Amino acid sequence: VVAVESFGAVLGGAGGQRRCFGELLTYAAGMMCFACRPEWFHYAVVVGNELSMERVVRVRMDRTVCLQIWDACRDFGAAAARLTAAIRDSAVARRAPRAAENLDMFTSQQRLCDWMHDQVALHPFKLPATEDRQIGLRAPLAQTAAEASSAAGVDIGQLGGAPSAAVPPPEGSS
Repeated sequence: VVAVESFGAVLGGAGGQRRCFGELLTYAAGMMCFACRPEWFHYAVVVGNELSMERVVRVRMDRTVCLQIWDACRDFGAAAARLTAAIRDSAVARRAPRAAENLDMFTSQQRLCDWMHDQVALHPFKLPATEDRQIGLRAPLAQTAAEASSAAGVDIGQLGGAPSAAVPPPEGSS
């Protein structure tokens, strides 16, 4: 019974789903606009060289973007955490033939911001370029946020979303 009620809280309006998903869609729309900006590379951390195939490992964002997303998703995250706990505590739910959707990305601000960066912001950069597809090469997949940040010397706390809040690199760096 608790697990079923918890599904209602996550799927219904009481769990903050509408506000959260609206903010996530705003982030995704912003990233689509960002991809069309001719100066996009000023807002990205790129590693590698021409021989090893350069790749984008981080899109720089103002921290307030992440805070705004979490503010919109905090209630939904709490409802998702209660649902996960209820499923884990329910013998009937654990025996279900299909697994429940993984909502772990909503359990904390850092997890949600990392997930949005890795799954939304970096998505276009994970795909092979047209030229690579034409000659049969495959571009390497982008690293996870933690690996990319440590490899590029970027503060992992600088996560977030909307391209309008993208932060250019400090003066004198490239």
